[in-house]
Amino acid sequence: MEQPIELLRNWRKLISNLSLDEYSEVYVFGSVVEGKITGYSDIDVLVIIPSKKDKLQYLLKFYDEVEKKLGEKISYLFDVKVIYPEEKSVPPYSWFLKKSIKIK
Repeated sequence: MEQPIELLRNWRKLISNLSLDEYSEVYVFGSVVEGKITGYSDIDVLVIIPSKKDKLQYLLKFYDEVEKKLGEKISYLFDVKVIYPEEKSVPPYSWFLKKSIKIK
């Protein structure tokens, strides 16, 4: 298995293995996008779901997908935040989105 730093550098490949159809939008932000990866880095993901849906349910689905497709030993590299569309303009999410890459 690749070292965590190498996995983080290849975050696009990891994300491309996930099925993201259930989510309205998906963004990656933080150190992996900015190219400032350290031993303390993770893959910060912002998932936008339809309003009134259960955030916890979608969060668990995301991590379940990561574990199924990438393995349990890789899931700890992801830090996922689930929000509604109306929260995109509210800090800190608006800050995250300024320096993010839209995946879906």
